[in-house]
Amino acid sequence: MNCNWIAPWYWLFERAAFGGRLQRHRVCFLDAAEGKRRALILGDGDGRFSQALSLSYPDLEIDSIELSAGMVAEARKRAGTRVQITQGDVMRVSLSGSYDLIFTHFFLDCFDAESLEELVTCVSEVLTPDASWVVSDFRQARTGWRKVYTSAWLSVMYLFFGLATGLKTRRLPDYERVLAAAGFMITREKVSADGLIVSQWRRRQRCTG
Repeated sequence: MNCNWIAPWYWLFERAAFGGRLQRHRVCFLDAAEGKRRALILGDGDGRFSQALSLSYPDLEIDSIELSAGMVAEARKRAGTRVQITQGDVMRVSLSGSYDLIFTHFFLDCFDAESLEELVTCVSEVLTPDASWVVSDFRQARTGWRKVYTSAWLSVMYLFFGLATGLKTRRLPDYERVLAAAGFMITREKVSADGLIVSQWRRRQRCTG
């Protein structure tokens, strides 16, 4: 997947397709960072979220990993030195220490089922036992007109990103099941009226067995 050529214009594509909806979902659970020490952001893209997070919580230590060099360049313009941004594949980047907070916004939809489970397993190893995971992503509704509507949108988006970036994934993975299986349970949720976009604040459950 190569987002370099669309990086400077991505916000325009997003604005044209969704207005400000995606950004509103990215920032709706910023308060998850209250009292946290160290946050990890995966696939932040052009840095609009990391900029908002760093401005809201200037004492929070923030690490961001992004695959696209073009997106990293855009993110550094916005976040500056307030965020430690690393270019690379999250599966190959060496992560040290532990994080008590992680954000993945419109990122998990880039994985197939197998690679998503591998990702969550890998990342879980650097998260504290009581870490929060905030995720915003697309969702396919199960019934009624929303099912038809969301299915159509997902097909269009996967086609566009397949052509524009070489994304191989063509189907939305069941990231909600994978996160729940890893022990991250929903404590707060926001779903768009059309059912296409969801944001969740999940907390890792401590093992009592």
